[in-house]
Amino acid sequence: MDHSDSLSELYASLKVMRDRIRGVAQGYHAGFYLFGRPGTSKTYTVKKTLDELGVKYEYFNGHLTAIGLLDLLEEFPDSIIILDDVSEIFGDRKALQMFLAALGNQPELD
Repeated sequence: MDHSDSLSELYASLKVMRDRIRGVAQGYHAGFYLFGRPGTSKTYTVKKTLDELGVKYEYFNGHLTAIGLLDLLEEFPDSIIILDDVSEIFGDRKALQMFLAALGNQPELD
């Protein structure tokens, strides 16, 4: 694969990512899970896209417990919550239940 193929692949991935972010921001999706190698502009792209859309969001990075997640969901019910580098929480069954409950409650669209 040459550099132009890699660049085309990157642009296609970024387009899909921005579309998903817009879908969350506009209420079409309750959320999405974004993962990939470190240093590939995931967090930058999410924050920049939300900033361009003028959407309110809260950003949290690092260790998070199930109770901490519950506190975030209660404290910021009308915001998009960006959780960065919290993959360890997916091993906590209580936290997974909270994620499922939070993502299962889709807002009503007009």
